[in-house]
Amino acid sequence: MEDKFESAVFHDIEQQEGWNRKISFSKEITSILSKWEIIKW
Repeated sequence: MEDKFESAVFHDIEQQEGWNRKISFSKEITSILSKWEIIKW
């Protein structure tokens, strides 16, 4: 029972890190594009 719970927690952490990477990546792209003034806010 504990092993299943631990693996579920680790899976959630990996998933969260994946989302964090995607979010930070999109923020980097957005900042680069805004520097080029492709995106006007």
